[in-house]
Amino acid sequence: MSYLFQTYASSYDRFMQIFKLDKIQDLLNSIENSKPKVIADIGGGTGTLANELIKLGHSVTIIDPCQKMTDIARLKNPQITIKNILFDQERDDCHYDIVIIRDCLHHIKEQEMIIKKAFQVLKPKGHLIIQDFSPYSIQTKLLFLFERSLSEKVYPIPVGELDDLCCKNGFTTVVKRINKRDYILIGEKNA
Repeated sequence: MSYLFQTYASSYDRFMQIFKLDKIQDLLNSIENSKPKVIADIGGGTGTLANELIKLGHSVTIIDPCQKMTDIARLKNPQITIKNILFDQERDDCHYDIVIIRDCLHHIKEQEMIIKKAFQVLKPKGHLIIQDFSPYSIQTKLLFLFERSLSEKVYPIPVGELDDLCCKNGFTTVVKRINKRDYILIGEKNA
């Protein structure tokens, strides 16, 4: 369990606002909203994204091992389903329309295992959406330095490598650059 998220759960949302890391509109715009979706929010923490997705009519399950973080999510919106487990412990027979990994992949050492797990739990033609930070950005380097100073391990992955990893594991991908720091990768599960 991460010391960083256990210890700073109560101040996490404020930290995200101060450093402008809480922007979710680009991710929300990446989701086609013609009908409600069943969504897994991996590492969804305090539920900021899940809450907005539910307001749009979607069904959301946060899969995050940090109960202190998800307790805050539950307060934001009791309709959020919460599983305090690691994503690799999720049942393979769960079928989601969308798996979202926002601002969390760089905290996971076994990134390919997570991509494979997403493929397993997605419906045919389901979507994997990853929003994370380019390791080449100065802002990202400072953020990762800060996280490391709090004993948090980070495993940055350049978007090109992530794209290759997703394609290798059964996804057709599109990458959208948000700014110098942030990117969104959208992968569709090949049937």
